[in-house]
Amino acid sequence: MQNTRIKIKKILFLIPVYKHDVSVVIDRINVLYPNSAILVVDDKAGLKIDKDNVVVCVNAGAKGLFDTLLTGYSESIKYDFDYLVRLDADNEYPIEQLSNMIDRMSFDTAGIVAGFSRSLKMVGLVDYLFHKVWGMMEGRLVIKKPFNQHSPSLQIYRKQTVISFVQALKTLGGDLKIKWGLDILVPKAALLFGDICFYTLKNDQYKERRPLRKIWSQAVASIMVLKLIKKNERILSGEELFDRLETIIMPD
Repeated sequence: MQNTRIKIKKILFLIPVYKHDVSVVIDRINVLYPNSAILVVDDKAGLKIDKDNVVVCVNAGAKGLFDTLLTGYSESIKYDFDYLVRLDADNEYPIEQLSNMIDRMSFDTAGIVAGFSRSLKMVGLVDYLFHKVWGMMEGRLVIKKPFNQHSPSLQIYRKQTVISFVQALKTLGGDLKIKWGLDILVPKAALLFGDICFYTLKNDQYKERRPLRKIWSQAVASIMVLKLIKKNERILSGEELFDRLETIIMPD
């Protein structure tokens, strides 16, 4: 008897876009998951996509990826879905494995963080070491478990988890005053509502040799975010976060 459970699960893809050609990723999604919906957050206010299952949310004037993703998460809760898949537009992640990942989520799993396994041949020594070391450091400092890469941008959450953390993150975003780092912060917030599972994915076709200045800028930005998260540890991990959730989600 064929397992049909995954076919009845509604998936919404959340894709932030800034000067990216998102058409390749959208075409892959529609081939692999034809019944899914796609929410694209466009920072340039010029993207036009003629697909019935694609909604483009214009976020002109965004102050960074933090703001773009936060807009996307906030918009997503308006739609009918069981699982939200946060995905980059650069075709980096092998989304063929998503069905198996979602199907293995237990009832008490709030979400999944998937890291991309890079080899020396694919990205070179500097980029390889950066993702290896920085991913371990970010994960250990934020959720006590190592990430498989720096700032993992393939993340999957149940809708109730998104509803629970999105309003708190909107409030915390103003407090933290950061432009980047939501992919590090969201797993920490989601962990308060259930377990987080980790997966390592492989994509033998992906090759990128990023310039040292880009790696350096990401390392500096990561340190700033980690320092701010550490400074606000009591808010992010304790009763004050739940107080905010109760105030925002269940007002008197």
